[in-house]
Amino acid sequence: GIMVINGEPVMAATDSTTGLEYSISNGNAQITGFNAPTGFNGKLTIPSTLGGASVTSISTYALSWDYNLTSISIPSSVASIGDGGFYACFNLTTIIVDPANAYYKAVDNILS
Repeated sequence: GIMVINGEPVMAATDSTTGLEYSISNGNAQITGFNAPTGFNGKLTIPSTLGGASVTSISTYALSWDYNLTSISIPSSVASIGDGGFYACFNLTTIIVDPANAYYKAVDNILS
């Protein structure tokens, strides 16, 4: 659907392949939630684009409380991860960040 926030049209959708919920504003996609698709194996690869827009951020608590999540791969396009983005993902043991990402890196599966 389309919403208007602060006078700007914002498209909100869910990607059926990944289960990622996202919104698009000013040509950039922000991940806002996650519903694991049927048959999810625990490994989530965030695509660099959703709905034709570059994925630039993961909102606060977007992927929190997901016990099925064991591995996440973050693309180079992500410049912002909100507080608690992966809060209480107790089984998340592997974090991979594209080496081309200028904002984040993972060292020994710790995001920094």
